[in-house]
Amino acid sequence: LFDRLMNYMKSYFAVAKPPTSGGRMHKGTIPETPIVIRCQNLQEKLLKSIDRVLYRHLENEEVQPTLYLLRWVRLLFAREFHIRDVMLIW
Repeated sequence: LFDRLMNYMKSYFAVAKPPTSGGRMHKGTIPETPIVIRCQNLQEKLLKSIDRVLYRHLENEEVQPTLYLLRWVRLLFAREFHIRDVMLIW
């Protein structure tokens, strides 16, 4: 199950667009990968329609969706494995 999930998830982390400025990314720029695009869509569409107050708060505070959503993805299965295995996986 884990192997199948990881094979599925790897496509979300592939860079969709090459970096600009001669191959160098600007400091603080988040690479545009499918997972980043998905995070942005979750905040912009789903969260906005479900909890407008939270959405406005995050927007007012300039909280990027990748700040919290990527962490949730990285925590996937972290409680199910020994910490050494989690470190190896991620």
